[in-house]
Amino acid sequence: MCSKSKEFVIKERDVLCYNYAPLPVVLSKAKGCIVQDVAGRNYIDFLSAYSAVNQGHGNQEIIKAATSQMNILYLTSRAFYNQYLYSAALNITKLFNYDKVLFMNGGK
Repeated sequence: MCSKSKEFVIKERDVLCYNYAPLPVVLSKAKGCIVQDVAGRNYIDFLSAYSAVNQGHGNQEIIKAATSQMNILYLTSRAFYNQYLYSAALNITKLFNYDKVLFMNGGK
C-alpha cells in the first residue's frame, strides 16, 4: 500500500465503524469499469455497487437522467407520498409479475 493510501486508511480507522475490512485500495476517480487509486494506479472495477447494481462509472445517460430528475425532485422520505413511486412500482410489478414491491435501502 502506498503512503498516500495508508494515510487515508489510518484516518478512517479513527472515525468509521466497519462490518468488514475494506480492501487496502483508496479510490479517487473512475470512468466506465476502470477505477484509479490515489497513487494513479488503474484497476478494473468488479465490485462497483456489488450489493445492488453495477452500471459502471460516469455513464452519461445515467448522469443525464439522474440530473434531470434531481432538478425536479431530489429525494423524498417514505414519510411522504410522491407522484413517481407508484409508476415505478407498477412497472416493476408488471415486469417481474410480482403482486407488490418494496423499495428500501438495506444493509447489515
